[in-house]
Amino acid sequence: MSADLVPVAPASALLARQMQARLGWAADTDEVAAILESTGINDRVADRDYGHSSVFALARQVLATIGQPDPPTLQGRLRLPVTSAMVRAGLYLTPTVVAVGSAPLLGTLPWYATTGLLIAGWGAAQSLAYLGYSSANESGRAGAARRLALGFGALAAIWTTLLVLSGASLTSYLVSAAQLALFAANTAALVTGMERRTLAVASGCWIAAGALIAGAGNVGVAALGISLTAMLVVAYLPAFGRGGSPWRPDLRRYATAAGHGVVGAGQAVLFVLVVLQLAGTVAPAATSAPLLVGVPLTELMLLWHQRRVADGRARLADRAAFRRHVRRVGNGTGLALALPLVIGASVALVAASPDAWAVASSTLLAGINALCLVLVAHRRPMSATALVWFAGALIGFSTLAIPVLLSTMPVALTKGCALILLCLYPPALLEAVSAMKDPWSYR
Repeated sequence: MSADLVPVAPASALLARQMQARLGWAADTDEVAAILESTGINDRVADRDYGHSSVFALARQVLATIGQPDPPTLQGRLRLPVTSAMVRAGLYLTPTVVAVGSAPLLGTLPWYATTGLLIAGWGAAQSLAYLGYSSANESGRAGAARRLALGFGALAAIWTTLLVLSGASLTSYLVSAAQLALFAANTAALVTGMERRTLAVASGCWIAAGALIAGAGNVGVAALGISLTAMLVVAYLPAFGRGGSPWRPDLRRYATAAGHGVVGAGQAVLFVLVVLQLAGTVAPAATSAPLLVGVPLTELMLLWHQRRVADGRARLADRAAFRRHVRRVGNGTGLALALPLVIGASVALVAASPDAWAVASSTLLAGINALCLVLVAHRRPMSATALVWFAGALIGFSTLAIPVLLSTMPVALTKGCALILLCLYPPALLEAVSAMKDPWSYR
């Protein structure tokens, strides 16, 4: 018998008990090792915290400790953390609310102070969030907050250099600082678990956006600055705590983080083209309302899906039964993901004004963002990348060609966005459902 298996280390036994429900369906050491790695346990953590030479040695010990999985037991009714989901959704929506509220005031500023940084910041936030979660799993939230601060500090330095070289105005510096603060605060809050406190002070951003829309420019700008400063302070409070051991991600994690960033930047491009571009031709509320509703619903839907899959993993010891369970849950979630397509298509069929077409476009965009989350979570990042960037390229081309070809530009632009998203949605939906029905995507 291997020395790794005798005796059973207390830490390994505790890990086995904690993970037994999740590992019950795993059939061999490789599968157990993959599940352990998905929780942030790598060779270094296995050696440091559990006294095993590698994650595979730890997996052998865990598998030997849990033995045969327990017989299936009936689980209670699934309960979703609705409040926590709504808090996260509120943080996700804050940049959208601020962008829509500020759009009329920012129309004269150059790209590097507005849409350019919105795209770069959205992509960087996705990359840094992935690295931040990995760091939090291995070295604690204090170390993760510090590394996020370094990452966003580097982005701020790069963007400041761009502003200096471009001869930017003071207003451009202030607007850029506000965007960076918003991305940095939201990312840190989500990674370090400070969502509720950060959202409490972020409510000032929502009030400020309302003031800007109502025409109270000076009051709105002042309220926005105060709220953003408070968000930064609250979100990065964990950085002043005691950190864990040093964390050095390998090149594969950097590559994965870059992939998340590319998807995030593509989502930002679509937001700029579909929402902010249309805000100049129709009422901003018409284009942003579906996103405001869709984000919390998407959060709850994905939580429901994860809980259902986890419930099946805990109850079902047979691999074939687990596969059937995953297919049923995937089909159910797929029906929910099809709702934006049905609603968007229905609105498009009766649309007779730019406002109606804008609502259809925004509804479809809310669904496409949900599909991107599913594809990335289920190891289909290339599909998510292709979806957002191909859609962005088609819409961008239409915005250049339509003014040349047609005189009724506002209607044509909103109609073009809706039709492009309508055509791309079905294949993306099929790909997402296929990913959710693949048991290996949950490793």
